[in-house]
Amino acid sequence: QPLCTEGRISSLSCQTFHAGKEVVFSAVKDENTRLVFKLARQTDQPSSVFWLDNGVQRYPTEAEFTRMILDHISSRLNTTVSPEQAALLGRYSQLLGPSSPRDRHREMQERWGLLQDNEYLLAALYADRDVFPRVLGSCGQHFALEYLEPALEGHVS
Repeated sequence: QPLCTEGRISSLSCQTFHAGKEVVFSAVKDENTRLVFKLARQTDQPSSVFWLDNGVQRYPTEAEFTRMILDHISSRLNTTVSPEQAALLGRYSQLLGPSSPRDRHREMQERWGLLQDNEYLLAALYADRDVFPRVLGSCGQHFALEYLEPALEGHVS
């Protein structure tokens, strides 16, 4: 769900010891949900979802974008998911309804950038398995995960 709405996030504080992440901070959403914001890891490889054709940006069709996500998951994690699940990963929410081509292209670009981050990809992909923190939303290349207390040695069950 988008987290860029006004007034929903408060009590920001920086977090330490997150090697490789440029931005990590904790916050409170709607006065009762603790979460951790992170910036998707920036890679050396370009993560643009569009290509240039005579100087004009061309974006994939919905089917092509879903195929890109399927291929990315296959090559990154050596696993497969259904086309329906890949299509869900490529959108903020199915409830938002149709959007203008410009808005959808921006959404594709943002989602593709997030999917390049292993932590985001694993958390979003395996949200139903209680193995990773739940993704609570995103805003551009920042994403929010539920806050979990660190597991202490000897206290893991």
